Amino acid sequence: MQPGRINGNSTAMAEWNNLIMRHKSMDRGVILVGYLDAGEGVGIRYIKWPLLFIVFLFAGGLYIFIFHTYNPGKMQAITNDQSLSRQERFVSAAESLRGVLYDYARGHLVKYGLLVCTDVPRLCYPAAGINLERLMAADYRLHPEHYPGLPGNDPGSPYFSRRVQNIYAFFKDTNRLVGNCSTPKPGDTVFYGQAHVTMVVKVYPDHTYDEIEAAPGIVFTAIHRHKPWAPRDVGRFKRLAL
Repeated sequence: MQPGRINGNSTAMAEWNNLIMRHKSMDRGVILVGYLDAGEGVGIRYIKWPLLFIVFLFAGGLYIFIFHTYNPGKMQAITNDQSLSRQERFVSAAESLRGVLYDYARGHLVKYGLLVCTDVPRLCYPAAGINLERLMAADYRLHPEHYPGLPGNDPGSPYFSRRVQNIYAFFKDTNRLVGNCSTPKPGDTVFYGQAHVTMVVKVYPDHTYDEIEAAPGIVFTAIHRHKPWAPRDVGRFKRLAL
């Protein structure tokens, strides 16, 4: 045997083995990189949709807060505008509530600017110089037995002036309730039984009227234009319904 040939063969074999090992390493690297890329894609897919959902909720909430919640500052500006008559301030107050989101938590989200039906008279009357909450509290102190005997149903509750039954009792107790009214007047609180209220904003010669309403079925507080009048019980302040 020739030593040179053996050494040559050994060297060639070693180089061949090294080449094979390098290819195997490269293959494993490609497979590993491909696996990581695939895993990263799956991870991104799983993260992307929840993240987009959170962003969408935040943007939607911000939009509603800016454009569809009650603005106390705007209402106060209307109340303070003495260049307007009492009736004009009332109409402006009603118009300012258009588009406010209904409170589907049944009045528990009023601090976030959402409204239920009774918030319409509660907020519109003060703009015309009529503090409904204060008047109701004063009447309750005189005649508590005329109000529903529900637990905690007194002026100390933040919901006292926001219950239809209490508003109805107040108008009736103070001789301001017009039963089965045939002709509405601006500023009237309209009772749909004792579960829902709206308000009359404007009355037309053709016996139609504009009605402002906050209700779950319409989502946003709206003014219904030229609505035919049907006789209902209404609460009326004579100083407003001129």
